[in-house]
Parts: sequence; C-alpha cells; structure tokens
Amino acid sequence: MDSAAWERLWRELDKIRTYGRQLDIQTALAAAREANVDLSLDDLHLLIQKMPRLVHQSLPICPPAIARFVSDYLKGAKVDSILDPQADSLLLASLAVATTVADVRGYIRSHDALALANALYIGQTISWHHANFLHTSMQSSEQFDVVASCLSFGMKPMNASFSSPEGEVNVRDNEEYILLLKSCLHLKPHGVAFFVVFNGFFFCSRFKQCIQCPSTIRFVCRCCHERAQ
Repeated sequence: MDSAAWERLWRELDKIRTYGRQLDIQTALAAAREANVDLSLDDLHLLIQKMPRLVHQSLPICPPAIARFVSDYLKGAKVDSILDPQADSLLLASLAVATTVADVRGYIRSHDALALANALYIGQTISWHHANFLHTSMQSSEQFDVVASCLSFGMKPMNASFSSPEGEVNVRDNEEYILLLKSCLHLKPHGVAFFVVFNGFFFCSRFKQCIQCPSTIRFVCRCCHERAQ
C-alpha cells in the first residue's frame, strides 16, 4: 500500500477513535473499505504491529516470521496443492502469496476469521470453506503436496475412526491431534506437512510418536521458529 492509501486509512481510523468506537479487526476492515483501500496481508501485519490491540485472542493471526519460515522452505519445490485444515490463523494466505499454486484450500471455523480472509486482497484465488475439517467428507483420493496449519491446542478429547488395510482403527485423543492425523491422510506420498506447535510439544510423547510417521512432517515452534522432523 502506498503512502497516500495509508493516509486515507489513518484518517478513517481517527474518525472511529473520535466517535469512541472500539477498534478491532472488523472496524479496521470497515475503515479500509471507506477509504477505498485494498488491504493486503502484509498491510494487515503492519497495521497489527502499529496497533496490537486490533487482534483479539479469539482470532490468533500467524506471526509473519513463521509464515516466511515455511515459505522459504518451499522455495524451489514443485507444489501444486496446499491444504490448511484449520486456516483461521491465515497462514494459508501467506503461503498462497509466496507461491503460485493452483489448488489452495482452507477450512475456517470462526466467522470473524472467514470475514477477514475474504476481505483481504491476496492476489490469488483461495478456496475458503466455513467448516470444521473433521466434519467434512473429503474423499481419500484427494491428496495435497503440502498440508500446513497453525493449530489450536488444548481442545477437548474426542473419538474418531479411520480405515486401514488391517481394518477400522479407533482413536481417542484431543481434537487438534485428530485433526493433524486426518489432514495428513490427505498428504501425497512425497508431500510435506507443516504444523505450528507450542514449545513444550517437542518434549512430549506425541512428538516421539509423530516422528515415526513415514510421511515428511515438520513441526515449527511458535517461539523460536526452529523445526524438527
């Protein structure tokens, strides 16, 4: 966004502050529309940096440093499809901007996150779905080169069933780990998966179990952005 567009946006935001209205992501998007400004993802990150209170805890935006980390890893790779099973963090939007991929699909649970995703100027078509990926009936034949997500942790335990050559497998675990498992079942044989996790994940038993998976999975720490397989 050029300086003139920023100036128009700041004027609209100042009007909101003058009227005593609460400043959040939705009002910022409304201000951008009033100012006739196309707000890109980079613009949003810069706006959040200048006004951190815009982002509510219920709408966690993936830090740009993590998005750049994943994008840099994918540079030079042949990527035709990307799936984000929980795309509320907009990590998928960052990857779409950094790559030229034909099939980019994200599942968003939050209505506010969906409105934000649709309002941003990304410059590339992303298929956003307002749905819980665990409740979708995606065919097993639908597979992706990349599965990437900034998962929410601390969800409630749930039961899930998966088919296998040896028969049906029943699993009980926290919802985020079921989501991780289900999404990786749609990973191509030579595909790669990225999951942004909390720092302590690398010390828990689940991490030791995950690294035995035959597919290539990368876990990216939220704090230090280091990765492990």
